[in-house]
Amino acid sequence: APKRVSDMRGKSAAELVRETWTLVEQDIESHATKLFLKMFEIAPQALQLFSFKDERPLAQSEGLRRHALGVMRTIGEAID
Repeated sequence: APKRVSDMRGKSAAELVRETWTLVEQDIESHATKLFLKMFEIAPQALQLFSFKDERPLAQSEGLRRHALGVMRTIGEAID
């Protein structure tokens, strides 16, 4: 169940990030892909910077999946 704002009082930003990251980790692959797809929706020109730029459909791109997952795992290591 989502935490209430009252449950979050008194916690440091780091504690809150660690707690919410556990939710991301439950489905990290899906969140990773969605994050990158959203980034490309906001800034389509950014897609040209990646080796998987021509893979279609992009949402099912193995290159995108691998890269996004690697980024999210690196973020997770920084959070832990």
